[in-house]
This record gives sequence, structure tokens and C-alpha cells, in this order.
Amino acid sequence: LLAGLATLGLVSIAVARQAGTRWGIVAGLLLLAIPDFSLYAIRGQMDAPIALLITAQLLTFLAGLHHPRWHGAGGIIFGLAILTKGMAAGLAFLAQVAYMILARDFRPLRQRAWWVAIILGIALALPWHLHQWHQHGELFARDYFSRHITQFFSDIYPETNSPAAPATYYLDYLVRKRGIWGIPLVMLAVASTLLLWRRRNDPFYLLSWSWLIILPAILSLSWAKWSWYLVPIYPAAAMIGALVLREFLTTDLSQRRAVALAGVLALLSGLSLTILPGWKEYEGEIRAIGPLIAQI
Repeated sequence: LLAGLATLGLVSIAVARQAGTRWGIVAGLLLLAIPDFSLYAIRGQMDAPIALLITAQLLTFLAGLHHPRWHGAGGIIFGLAILTKGMAAGLAFLAQVAYMILARDFRPLRQRAWWVAIILGIALALPWHLHQWHQHGELFARDYFSRHITQFFSDIYPETNSPAAPATYYLDYLVRKRGIWGIPLVMLAVASTLLLWRRRNDPFYLLSWSWLIILPAILSLSWAKWSWYLVPIYPAAAMIGALVLREFLTTDLSQRRAVALAGVLALLSGLSLTILPGWKEYEGEIRAIGPLIAQI
């Protein structure tokens, strides 16, 4: 929950600095209006913390383009992300590389601080890994490194004898299973792409777009696909969603329109927090293990 709130704060502040306070509030409400973000933010899973760390790392990367000292903070965040969810920490660097190619902005590659940040992150995460390898040896190497990496390229659960999910898994998940808000999210991806040329000189927009579009595309190529892998992408959806709304509505949002828009988003946010779709999917499993828990 704290990680979700912190992510919400970062998203709102980042957009407010780019587009104004009103649009920062809109971005925060958009993030709250994504039910899956709220759902996983209140669960005891690592998806909300890794979403926070990826968000913070990408925002420090953006700041580091002009002030390289920010890359140092990004390196520390990278190390914490590795310790939080291992290989998932690399998603932030994929978004950074995508931005550099898209914007033709290769300044980070010429900034020593960016490379130092990578080394700093690895150095921060290395002691725990060495300790675990020393304690558990081959078991740690097999069940952590091998399983952690190969899950993206092969079926790590052969006992289920299940084929790999299709590349359209995440698109199908959003459209069919989360249609009420999933379809608008897909439409946002299309709209943001249409605006890409117009905003080609805006680093914030380009990084947010790379984050929103490129990361799901890469995840779609992996063997292992789970709906919660999309959680770190939702902050980007909220940020670029606010920018797209600002572009299509008006560059100078009147107070009346701002109140109306905030009211609609607040309603959607409230629904996402109180009527969380998805919990019924686990109702059967929860009831099945209830008697077992009662016996403990």
C-alpha cells in the first residue's frame, strides 16, 4: 500500500512539473482509476514495490539527462530493484534504451555517471547474492538464477504441460478480461502513438511512451506471461494519459472543465478502490484452502 501511494505521488509530481498542477492531479486520479494497480498495491506481492522503483529510476534517468548526478540516485534505485524482484529491474533500462533510440539522444552513453550508476546498482545487490550462493550453493544457482532467467525463454513448469501463451496475451487480457478500463488503455496507447511525431522533441513524453509501449511489447515475446507483469507499466499509462488528455482537450484547461474532469476521474478512482474487479477470480481457491488454514 505504501509503495502504491509513493508511486501515486511520484506520478502526480512528475506530470505537475511538466504540465501544471491540474494535470498532475489528473495523472494521479488516472492511476487510481486503473483497478489492477489498486488491486496489486494492497496485496503482499512485489509488483507494487517494483513499480515504484522502476518509476523512480526512470524519472531520475530523465533528470540525469541534464544533471548527470541524478544517475547516482538511479543506480541506488536500480540496486534496490534487483533486490526486490531480480530480473524485473532490467525493465527500466529497456525503456531507457528505447528512449535513446527513439529520441536519437545518446547522451547517457557519453555520461560516465550513467555507467557508474549501473555498476553501483549491481554492487549494491551483489553482497546478498554472494551470501545466498555461499549458503545454498547449487540450489541457489538453480532455483534463483536459472529459474529466474529461463522463465522468460522456456516453460519453467513442465509438469503442467502447457504451451506458451500467445504474443497477444496482454492485449487479450486488457480487451477481454478488463474491457471496461482495458479497452480505454489500449485506445490510449494508439492515441499516444498518433501524437508521437508532434511530441518528438519532448523527452518526458518520449520516455513515457517508450515505457508504455515498448515494455509490454518485450514482455509479450517472453514465454512466461502473467497479468501482474503489467503493473509497472500503469504509472506510464497515467502520465502519458494526462498528457494526451491535455493535448486533445485544451492546453489551458478552464476551471469548470478541470472540476468536471477531476470529478469523473475521482468517481472512477473510487470504484477501482472499492469494487476491485479480479478478486472473484480467486474466490474458489480461497474457499478451497480455507479449511486447511483453519487446521494450522
